[in-house]
This record gives sequence, structure tokens and C-alpha cells, in this order.
Amino acid sequence: MTFPLLLAIPIAVSLTASAAVFDRVVLTDGRIIEGDIQDSDDPDHLLLRIRSVDVLISNDLISTTFRENLDNYEPANKKEEDYLKRGWVLFEGRWMAKTRREQELSKRASADKRAIKEILDRQKWKNAIEISSPHFTLKSNCDEALIEAYAARLEQFYKYFRQDWGVKLSPGERKGKLGVDLFRSFSDQFRISSAGGEIMISFNFGTGDISLTRNRDDPDEGWRDMYEAVFNQLSFYINPKFQYPRWFRASMAEYFATARVDEKGKFHLGEPNYGYVFRLQQALDDGSVPPLIAAIHPDDHEYESIHRPMRWSFIHFLMQSPDYGKATKAFYTTLSHNRDANIRQGVSWYRQGAAVGLVEEPDLLHALEKRLSRSIDELEQEWLDSLVTDNADYPANAFAQAGNRALTAANRSESDSEGEELVESVFEYFAQAADKGMPSAYFYRNYAQLLRKGGIDDTRRTLLPHRPDGPGAWKMIEIAIEKDPVDPYNYTEAAGILIIDGPLQDLDRAADYAATAMGIAGPRNYSVKSLHHDLMALIEPAREAQRVRAENAADRASRDQRIWLVQPYYLENEATPEQLSDLSTQDIRDLIEAGTLDGKDWVYQTYYDTDPATGDPQIGEELWNHEWVQLKDVPVFEEDLAASAP
Repeated sequence: MTFPLLLAIPIAVSLTASAAVFDRVVLTDGRIIEGDIQDSDDPDHLLLRIRSVDVLISNDLISTTFRENLDNYEPANKKEEDYLKRGWVLFEGRWMAKTRREQELSKRASADKRAIKEILDRQKWKNAIEISSPHFTLKSNCDEALIEAYAARLEQFYKYFRQDWGVKLSPGERKGKLGVDLFRSFSDQFRISSAGGEIMISFNFGTGDISLTRNRDDPDEGWRDMYEAVFNQLSFYINPKFQYPRWFRASMAEYFATARVDEKGKFHLGEPNYGYVFRLQQALDDGSVPPLIAAIHPDDHEYESIHRPMRWSFIHFLMQSPDYGKATKAFYTTLSHNRDANIRQGVSWYRQGAAVGLVEEPDLLHALEKRLSRSIDELEQEWLDSLVTDNADYPANAFAQAGNRALTAANRSESDSEGEELVESVFEYFAQAADKGMPSAYFYRNYAQLLRKGGIDDTRRTLLPHRPDGPGAWKMIEIAIEKDPVDPYNYTEAAGILIIDGPLQDLDRAADYAATAMGIAGPRNYSVKSLHHDLMALIEPAREAQRVRAENAADRASRDQRIWLVQPYYLENEATPEQLSDLSTQDIRDLIEAGTLDGKDWVYQTYYDTDPATGDPQIGEELWNHEWVQLKDVPVFEEDLAASAP
């Protein structure tokens, strides 16, 4: 979860010297979670309560447990009775004096502070480490284990590319190896690269280096980004003195982005880019697919958002085709010396004026037609005939990927109207992915965040086409917690949902969820500590706003003498429900908040106020003073209905 923000407030689960004693659960990944172990009917899970939040942890994730909370503890023998009389406590399975336990906790708290400082220092780019593999040099501010995992994947792809494509690659510019920068986060990537005067995202056209970002929430998406970037890099080193037409290289790289590696290390290519597939389907349904030449020869045509999906789809069609796949691959690798392409020497502004081999679009298409023995028009028709227009059988992850692609496009769009249309499609795709049972906890957290905000609202873009949907967000975050109960970010998102104005607002419970996130993450997770800091900074202003609203409501209620009748909504063939009578304005508001009434129900209000001169009831002039109207048409209740809207 992200907040456009992130005073550290002590919480009950922190490992600081404290009189409180908790049970402990040690996870297989080394994390220690403190709370109170509860009785559970589920033999496969342990139930741990942190403040008011119950965390159901699978036994498979647990290394060991320590029951240290001695409230209502029954001593097992005479020795334990003596320990209890002395005031001793249990600590990680051992009995000891309280002072000794507090000393141990104090030592650990100091060690945690030192560890956090070391982590923060390590993440400064000036302290980044460098790892060399046979063909790559990686510089990174990530953990060494993660850097080595990336190096292994890069080498795996390098080997596949060399063997399957049958090419010899030029040496890289970093000590004869290919350069890779791996950043801890997108913000690090943007900040560090822009500090040098050049924002380098993914692929550097001048040097052939690539820039990658660790994707903590969705590692599979991180690998897809890596495969796309490294294909660009290896294309560069097929012949560094040749510049591929951008659409051709980029579309081929996107084809490789969906590469999947099985347990034997074998590469499988050709999985659809579902975001592009769905965009093409929409254009096919609308009859708005432009000619292929408009997408692959943009110099003579105005750019449209459909062009990029078209280019990827065309390359995907060629590469997957039993008739054109091998020929297309060979055409790509030998393009730099293809006589039919009419290669000329020119200057590349991508490479700061360096002289490179260039190919014009008409010459490229002519050479491709000759290599495949088909005209572009014939290839276009075959491609169009291959497109599938029925997405009913697509898996849940297809819709999730389509939603994520639309979300990225919305952030990058230059038009707010286009951006909001894309966000609308994100809501639609995510709803379909959820309906199909998406297995990823991260997906549901991401969906919850979207619903909580009503769209995108962060430091890069604000696109809010929907009213925030607290109940919908809560439903999604509950699923995320169920699927991954030991991910602290699920609990920070839950806290954020409980902070927003609306019928779900519960600030005490929000603080408990924030504390639970800290307890699960452990004291050395500074990222979660930062989020906890920001959440707590939001809670107190929300409490004040809550108090002011209550005072204002009480003041309005004391001066509002209106009496209402309510006729609950019903259909013509249904029995007429009983009317509600003698309701104050505040009564109506309370019923709306409780979900008993909504905008479809009918109200009638005969007497508005008393005549100040005579004290007699005075008939109002509004429509609802003279006839039944629906609640949604009474401005008095507009805010109440909006706050309770699903």
C-alpha cells in the first residue's frame, strides 16, 4: 500500500523494554511475531491475537512457538509454582527474572536500531555493491541474495538467447561485460538516475546498459520487466554499430517479456500480453482498428494508443507462426547487414550523435516482405484473421494483467479524460479477475487500494473517476489477509481503509491493524515502520474531524424539528412494507448509515418548523412537504447517502 505521506508511536508488539508479556511465534523465515495465542478449532492453523486483530497462521509457516503470557497460566509442576511465586517469567521457553528478560529485550532493541541503520546506509547508491557474473556486471542497492537471483536469471536468458538465436554478441562496456543497474524501488531509480542529468528507465540507447527495479509486491511482473529489458540489451550487442527501428525492437522485446521458465530451466515463449489483447478486442468490436501500416510506420501517421498493442500483436503472430517464426527470428538477427534493407550510415540522436547503421521504414518492410515471401497487406490479413475476440475462457490472471497494464497506461497518459477512461477499465478488469478467483493476495490488496481511493491518487497522478468505496475495499483486503495473513502490507492497507470517512470508519481498530503490521513485519522492517508512522499521523486528525462532525450533527439535531414519514421501497408485485413514522432528521441519518434506508426509499415531511410569531406548526414549501419523494432527491440527506454508498 502507498500513502502520499509516511512520530513513531510505541505499540504493544514492539521489542522494547516493557512490562507487557506476550506469546511468541517464530516463522520459518526468521520473523518473530508477538501476541496472544488463542484457542482454535483449526488444527492446521495457529490463531494469534495482536491487540484486537486475529491473525490465522498456517502451521507450515511456523518454526516454533513460545507461550510467555502467564495470565491464567496453570503451573505444570511444583518448580513452576515456585518460579511464579518469585515473579519470574517465561522467555523463549526459559524461566528467568523479569529484569533479566528486560535486559535481553533492551539489547535486542539496540541491535535492531543498528541493523536498520546498516540497511538504510546500504540503500544509498554510493554504497551500492557490484556483482560480476560471466556476462554481466550488476550494481545494486538491494540485498545481495536478490542481486544474485537476478544475475542467475540474466545468465539463464543470455545462454538461451545465444543458443536459440545463434548469434555472437559483442562485449559490454563495463569491463567487457553487460551493464545492469538494479534499484530497490522505482523512486530510487528515478531519483538516482535523474541526479546524473539523465533519467534512465529500462534501457539506455546510448550505452546498451539496462536499469531494473525490484518489484516486491509482484515478483513475476518484475521478471517480465527484466526479460523485456535484457532483450533490448542483447539486441544492442548483436551489433552496437547498428540501430534497430524502435517499433521493431520494442515489440520484439515485449514478446519476450512474457517468457516463462519451467523447473528445468527451459524457456517458454508466446504467452499473450493480455492488456494488449483486450485493447485490440475493444478496437475490433468498435471497428476502430487502423491499418497496420499506420502502427508500424508512425512517421507518416498520427500516433494512437492502439498502435502499440497492434505492433506487439503483429510480432507475436509472426513469431508464433509455424510458417514465419524461424524466418522472422533470422531476419531480426541479420538485419544489420541485410542488403534488401538498404542499410545506410547516419547519426543517432539516441547515442549522442554517434555514427550507426540505419534502416528506413519502407526499406525494412520491403526486406521483410521479401524474406517472408508475403506482402505486408497479405500478412496483415493473416494477422487479423488470427485474432481471438472472445475472452470468456481467459483465466483470472489475464484480467489482472490487463488491469495492471491499463493502470500503467493511465499513469503515463497525457490526457486526463483518457486517463480516467483507462482507470474505468482497470475497475472492470479487476472486478472480472476477482470474480474468476484470482489467487494472488497482492492483487486483492491492489484492488482494495484502488477502491479505497476511487482511482489513482499518488505523487505521480490523480485520476479519480469513482467515489471511494470503503465497503468494497474492505471486502477485498479481507480476501488478501485470508490468502496471506503474514504479509504486513495487507494490514497497513486495512488500517488505511478504516481511517477514511464513511460507515466503516473505526479509528481504534485502524490503530490496531497498523500495530499488527508492525508486529508481523518485525522491528527491522523500516518500510512498514514508515507506513505505521504515516497511518498514526492520519488517525489523530481523523479523530478530531470525527469529533467536530458529531458536535455539528448534535447541534443540527437540536435545532431541527422536522418529523418524517418513511415508506420503504418495494416492487409492484411485493407486499407493501410497513411505514416508519415520527422520525427526526437525525433518525433518518442513522438509518441511512446503518444501511436500513437508501436513496430508493420514499419520505414525506408535512410540518417543517414552528411559526416564530404564533408557535403553530408551519407547512414548508419544499416538494417533500407536500408529497412523497425518494430520499435521493432530498438534498438534506445527500452527504449521508454518498457516505454509505457501496
